[in-house]
Amino acid sequence: MPFELDGRFVETFALVTADDGKEVMLGFDWLKQHKCFWDFRRNRSYVDEHKAVLLSQKRSLVCRRVYVQDDVTVEPRQQLDVPARTTLLRP
Repeated sequence: MPFELDGRFVETFALVTADDGKEVMLGFDWLKQHKCFWDFRRNRSYVDEHKAVLLSQKRSLVCRRVYVQDDVTVEPRQQLDVPARTTLLRP
């Protein structure tokens, strides 16, 4: 699958899971193959000698998705509490 970094596409084999993780996890072999360098002092990372992304970004806490845990039928014009979970990593 094409992995886009700052307008450049890098062919990458990827494993997609049902996990709620919102961030990409790169393996050591991928990092080595693409000559990755992490400059923690300047909060930057480099892939194939090109600046990639900031290593830490402050973001507001947003819930983008809620998963209902069991099959539930809600009749039209009704409200119902249902067991659910969110993708939030912290409360």
